[in-house]
Amino acid sequence: MLVTFGAKLGIPTRVERLYVAVTVLACGTWVTLAAALGPRAAPLPQALGIGAVVLAVPWWANRRRRAKVHVERAIAAWPDIARDAGLDGSHVMNATVD
Repeated sequence: MLVTFGAKLGIPTRVERLYVAVTVLACGTWVTLAAALGPRAAPLPQALGIGAVVLAVPWWANRRRRAKVHVERAIAAWPDIARDAGLDGSHVMNATVD
């Protein structure tokens, strides 16, 4: 359902919608098992740790990529921004993505 209707929730691409759906499914499964067996039952703490790392890596990589693209677009648009602000002739010396 998230994969199909995720765009209405503000999730732009199909890959991101699939990622959200997998994450929701994994979290829901873990919470259900934790409620039934207890959160400290044998495989659940390990599954939580491994799942958190595995599901965090794509999110982290996507955010870094988006931040870099945002900065690159801002640098490319700088001559127009500078002209509109009355700073003709200025240029970007350095940009850091954080």
